[in-house]
Amino acid sequence: ADHSKNHSQTFTGLTENTTYYLKARSLNRSSGEVSGLLTCTTTATPAAEVIVVRPPAVDNTPPIISAVEIKDITATTATIAWTTDELADTLVKHGATMSYGSISGTEELSTSHSVMLGGLKPSTAYNFKITSADAKGNRSYSGDQSFTTLSLPEAAQTTKDELEKLQKELKELKEKQESETKKAQSLAEATARFKSILKSVASDVSLQDLEDLTTDISDTISDITQEVTPPNIIGGVPAVEIEANKATIKWRTNKMANSIIALAPQSDYDAQAKDSYTLQVGQAQEEVKDHAVTIPDLKPSTVYHFQIRSKAKVGPEGRSRDFVFETKPELPVIIDYSFKKITENSITVVWKSRWRLIG
Repeated sequence: ADHSKNHSQTFTGLTENTTYYLKARSLNRSSGEVSGLLTCTTTATPAAEVIVVRPPAVDNTPPIISAVEIKDITATTATIAWTTDELADTLVKHGATMSYGSISGTEELSTSHSVMLGGLKPSTAYNFKITSADAKGNRSYSGDQSFTTLSLPEAAQTTKDELEKLQKELKELKEKQESETKKAQSLAEATARFKSILKSVASDVSLQDLEDLTTDISDTISDITQEVTPPNIIGGVPAVEIEANKATIKWRTNKMANSIIALAPQSDYDAQAKDSYTLQVGQAQEEVKDHAVTIPDLKPSTVYHFQIRSKAKVGPEGRSRDFVFETKPELPVIIDYSFKKITENSITVVWKSRWRLIG
């Protein structure tokens, strides 16, 4: 027998995940047999990993149309508004019958939709159906609905009511003591409403009966406009960057305003004329506080008169005093040269030149 202090024994053919009882026995030469009861459990074979591959979800659900509203009905127009629960296009089928025949709207995606139907006839019933599709092309439709355009007398009365309401608001605005900024904003909104009301009037409706009302509103708008101060040039004097064929004029105003330069060469400037200048350049639509206008195509060595003109969205135009600048001259540029004659005590040099605009 093999006598040792370290013992090991391997058992094979066992069942997985099963408890076994073992009795170890060792025989010592001097003290005899020694034994002990042991237990152990075999391990279970790991379960195979299962990977589930699912195809990507397919969006086949159309948008939900809700909150349908018919508003702003006139003799020749009506507006249809609604919402969807996801981004979708904006289309309305409409016509004098349930066959519709016309479609209006836009393919731009939105959740808030509005379509103005134009070219309608007074006192006429119209059917319409809303349709919206999401980016995946899933399209939904509303049920058929209808509205009736106003008669010409109704349209005229509606216009009159809106104008009278606007007239009252403008009278209150004129008397109200509030900041110039807030008053200018309110006036801009009122002016936009006035234009919108007049634009929406059916072509068959005569404004002759409303002439006094519209004239009074126009006069009130003009009066309030004059109360708003024009933009002021900060510092009083603009910065002018001058080259031979162009100049850039920079200035700052105390409020948002557009950027216009009125200009005339010395030969055309007329200080006594209603407008002393012959040309206007700049950005008439963009409103900023830091202004920069570049004037191109100027003549070298020429004196120009100019005036800054800046106008805010509401209020009179601000104008500076007359300023003057002179463009730089042209300088020649040597483009070719050569030595034609060289002697012990002289050199003859020949060259060509062209004119270059400096700057």
